[in-house]
Amino acid sequence: MKKPFYLVILLIIIILIFFGLRGSNPEGNELLADEATVTLYTIDDGYTDYGFIEVSFTDDTEEDWLANGFLGETWLVKNSPARVAHDYVNRFSFEVPEDFDTEAKSIDIAFLLSNEKLLSADAIDDAQLKQFTATIQTIQIDDEFGLNVPGASEELKRGVGTLLYTPVAHAQLAGRDLEAPGRTTDVPDLMGGPMDCFAIATANNLISLVDEHDFDVDFPEPAEMIAELKEDMQWDNGILNPNFLTGKAAFVERYNLPIETEEIKRPSMEDLVDALNS
Repeated sequence: MKKPFYLVILLIIIILIFFGLRGSNPEGNELLADEATVTLYTIDDGYTDYGFIEVSFTDDTEEDWLANGFLGETWLVKNSPARVAHDYVNRFSFEVPEDFDTEAKSIDIAFLLSNEKLLSADAIDDAQLKQFTATIQTIQIDDEFGLNVPGASEELKRGVGTLLYTPVAHAQLAGRDLEAPGRTTDVPDLMGGPMDCFAIATANNLISLVDEHDFDVDFPEPAEMIAELKEDMQWDNGILNPNFLTGKAAFVERYNLPIETEEIKRPSMEDLVDALNS
C-alpha cells in the first residue's frame, strides 16, 4: 500500500514544481507578444546610426524586467528596463550594425526578458529566447521630427515625444556616483502626432504624478488630454519654448493639481538628480 502512496506524493511534487517554474517565468517569454517591428531612419541620402525595436506584451506584471534583444550574434538591446503591461508597446533603441540589410522587409531577431542584469550573452541558451520575424519600416527623419516644415527653429519643439525612461536616467546618474533613488511608479509612453513631443511628454509625466500620489483627478482619454495640452501650449506645427510652461500651468490650474514647476535654464548634473528625487 505504501508504493501507490509514495507515487501520489511524487506526482504532486512534480506538479507543484512544474507550476512553480511556470509561474516564475524566469525568461519572461510568456509575457512577450508574437509581433515585433524594427524602425530605421533615413536622413539625406543615408541611414542614421540608431533605430528602434518595438515589442509588446500579453499580460500585466508587478515584477521588474530587463529586455535584451539579439540579431544573430549581435547584442542589440542590453538590459533595458521594460514597462510590461497588457498590449503595451515598448520601444528600445539600438545601434544599427554595419552589415544590417537596410533593403530587407523583415528580419529575424530574438528577445529575452530577465529579472536580473545579464553580464554576458555566452551563457544564454537559444531555448530561452523569444524568436521574432520582425517587420522593418523606414522613416524619413525630416518627416518624423518636422525638420522640413516651414518655420522650423530651435525655439519650436517638435518630435515624436521620445521619453527618457526614469530607471534608465537613474542608472546613468548612478554611474556618476550621484544618488538618485527614483520614482515609485512607471511613467507612461503615450504616442501622438509627429510634432507633439512637448504635449506628449507633459501628459506622460502628469499621469505618472497623479498615479504615484493617488490624486483624485478625472483626466480625459490620452488623445484628448494631448489635444488639450496642445491648445494650452498654442501648438502651431510645434510648440514654442515660451508657450510650454504657461500652457502647462493653465492645464494644471484647470484640473486643480498641486504641482509646482521650477525652470532651470542651464541645469547641472546635481540639478537633474534633485529634479528626479523631488
